[in-house]
Amino acid sequence: MAGQSDGKGDHRDYGEHEEAYIFTTLEALLADSQADVIRLTQE
Repeated sequence: MAGQSDGKGDHRDYGEHEEAYIFTTLEALLADSQADVIRLTQE
């Protein structure tokens, strides 16, 4: 996940794929990130 510093706004990167990410709270960001790691390591 990247923030505003790259000029693209909040978004997620999956290899070559990119999608918007709506930041709400730090807790939600951490939970979403952990879920992504689990999902991507099980593929």
